[in-house]
Amino acid sequence: MTPPETAVNYARELKGIVFRFHNGAVFPATEYFWERSQGKPGNIGFRQSIHGPFTPCQHYKTTSVFDCGPLLPCIYNWADITVADLKDNPTPNERFWPLKFEHTEDGVSEVTTMGKRYVAGKNASWVGSLVPSSYENRQHFAIPSRGLRGDLGVILGLMALTEPPGRADDAFRYHWSNYRWIGQRQSRPGKFNTVISHRTTRPQS
Repeated sequence: MTPPETAVNYARELKGIVFRFHNGAVFPATEYFWERSQGKPGNIGFRQSIHGPFTPCQHYKTTSVFDCGPLLPCIYNWADITVADLKDNPTPNERFWPLKFEHTEDGVSEVTTMGKRYVAGKNASWVGSLVPSSYENRQHFAIPSRGLRGDLGVILGLMALTEPPGRADDAFRYHWSNYRWIGQRQSRPGKFNTVISHRTTRPQS
């Protein structure tokens, strides 16, 4: 199954909490939260009091990531697909991009738009949880996998998609430790699912 290309065809949003990365650890940033008006782009920000004005953080990047099930590749787009129709986005966001990997000589897989549809290196511990098993490198002469790098918005979306709808926060609470993705015992949900990865820098002055 492929995702809708029109914003009106997406179901209601399930809000996640805001997380902070610091010194290899990921933990809830309780002073920040997500806010969105109906049909408008959302943002991360804070209020100095319960009834105070919402202060948005500086927007850095938004990425829509889709798990299309076990038979089709993961795809993504650098826009909030729930706000604007796909065809109305400026280039290169007027289309979906299939998940591909550039292969480094030392066995690192880098998320790119132009590459191969399987990971660099064999026995990647994150294949099957972070990405579907269809991305496994089955070449007998492949060197051992040395990890994953590349577009952070896509990687964060892949992490969130390892959990069922409504439980994306668990991926960051329980499966990241000391700069490492520690995965899960169970496999990916394995059905069509969508996540919007939204990153910011700091509050606007």
